[in-house]
Amino acid sequence: MLSYDGDPPGASGSPDDLRAQVRRFAGERGWDEISAPAALLLNLVAETGELAQLFRWLSPSEAAARMADQRFAADVRCEMGDIYWSILRLADVLDVDLTAALLAKLELLAERHPRPSQGTN
Repeated sequence: MLSYDGDPPGASGSPDDLRAQVRRFAGERGWDEISAPAALLLNLVAETGELAQLFRWLSPSEAAARMADQRFAADVRCEMGDIYWSILRLADVLDVDLTAALLAKLELLAERHPRPSQGTN
């Protein structure tokens, strides 16, 4: 397996740190010119489809059993890494703060879906 030849990842692994690493990685390879939002979105959709294909037709218990297989789990991690890369790269190109976006989404979801009252299911 190839390893990234840049500086080792930051200890925090925060979205901002990872976004900076993705930016540097892409820049070092001249990928800025091929990083149009539409192309990045299509890549995100393609990678998501590859992950979905791994779980297609599997029940939750079958999926859990498959994840016990090291090769299958490695494939899942690889596809999820591709998806995370795509999201980080798109966020960088569009200058979206992913942490702020997620926190805003959680707030919106909390408003839409309040906690059930105590004593109810």
